Amino acid sequence: MARPDQLAKIVKSQSHMSRRRFMGAAGVTAGGAALLVACGNDSDSGSTSTTTPNATDEPTPTTQAPAAGITGEVLIWHPYSQPERQAALQQAYDAFTEANPGASVTSEVVAWGDYAGRWAAGKAAGELPDIAVNIPENILAAHTAEAVDTEANQAIIDAVGGESFFADGYFDRNGRINGQVFNLPHYAHNRLNIYRQDRLDAAGLGVPRTMQEVLAAAEAMNNQPEYSGFVQPLAQGDVAASYLLWIMTRAHGGSTITAEGESLLNSDEVGAAAEFLRQLGAFGPDSAAEISQGQMFNLAYSGVTSMQKNSAAIIGIAFTGNEDFPQDVGELLNGTHMPLGPDGGRGDLLGQVSMTAMKGGNAEGAVALAQSLYQDDNLLAFVQSIPLFMFPQTNNIDLDSFLDHPTIALYPEVVEQTLTGIREGSVPGFENGPNQFIGPVQTSDVIEIAMQEIILEGRAVSEALAEAHEGALAVIEEERRRIGG
Repeated sequence: MARPDQLAKIVKSQSHMSRRRFMGAAGVTAGGAALLVACGNDSDSGSTSTTTPNATDEPTPTTQAPAAGITGEVLIWHPYSQPERQAALQQAYDAFTEANPGASVTSEVVAWGDYAGRWAAGKAAGELPDIAVNIPENILAAHTAEAVDTEANQAIIDAVGGESFFADGYFDRNGRINGQVFNLPHYAHNRLNIYRQDRLDAAGLGVPRTMQEVLAAAEAMNNQPEYSGFVQPLAQGDVAASYLLWIMTRAHGGSTITAEGESLLNSDEVGAAAEFLRQLGAFGPDSAAEISQGQMFNLAYSGVTSMQKNSAAIIGIAFTGNEDFPQDVGELLNGTHMPLGPDGGRGDLLGQVSMTAMKGGNAEGAVALAQSLYQDDNLLAFVQSIPLFMFPQTNNIDLDSFLDHPTIALYPEVVEQTLTGIREGSVPGFENGPNQFIGPVQTSDVIEIAMQEIILEGRAVSEALAEAHEGALAVIEEERRRIGG
């Protein structure tokens, strides 16, 4: 089995500072680590769907330049540590400050997993940002704690021309609860089965699509201790194992947590999904409990993984000139949908990344900065900054023009499967609309602990899931008390 010292190094994101001490009034973070986290996060078949913009002959909405006259600091939290994405964000910041000479932008990297703790501490200290970027299930928790400025969110929608500016039906599926909009889309992707084409070819196998084909491919591409057939990141303090269990549960036609707060972790569908992942775990490293989703890019480019769950970003990063992710290795990667269930069901996990206005004290600045982020040229530069990573969720970006990017055009199946997942999948737990219980359960580690026990310790699936079910019930009950439900 591969040991931790064989795993590629983890590049840590920047440290975090309080709102007013971070780089001064006009400061903007620069550079950043090369670590990529696929969401949600980094973020994705369900009974509801999210639609990507379709190219038509009709004129597409265009954002208006933000009105001049905004003053003061606008603080934005985002998880984009990569220099390519930060450079694209800077383009939008520059457009904003040019239109508003009396304003400044402070741009702070807050890692995906740190957001929950940061907003809670910020709310207590009166130091919330004006805009935050994260995944909907995490933003929803902030909303229920009254840290999100829903009036400013509505003002952003109005400023860009209304809900038709965004992907069809986005808000009912992902962004609105009890009549209030708690988040707006920034970009989306889909979780795929990413595999090494050269190792698959050497084994004489075709693209693995069913569970049995994936198991066979994992066995054929497993060469311990040099590399594993399929790596499942099972680290606590992460949500990768929860995501993978949800994906395979959806492929079996089930759910893990209902929107009403019912735990289904003891259901037959979840049990069948966990049993498949147990079998797949035979072809993974015994260090999986120490591996988080954020390490998976590095593991792929060090050759440790033959297959893994990830977004197409893991391929696209090779074409950015980043020396940590060489193009010759990236070109060995390809992808398809996650394993189909026994009846052909798909578990498409929508990697929806959203922005929201928070109660940071500069609501007008938040609205104007969001307008700049959504402006045609600024948004297109952002979603193409790392090709195959980010797919647009607004109708002012023509999809055909987006897909004409030379790197994106090289991977037609990856693009097709990504778009299908965005269209037909859902945010985990949002199969029937926003679910305020899924985030707390996914971040509680009850699922990660169960999957570690099942895959690495040989505990019976039924026993481990029964304990996880009880743990989820306790988390859900605590969340009910917190929100007064």
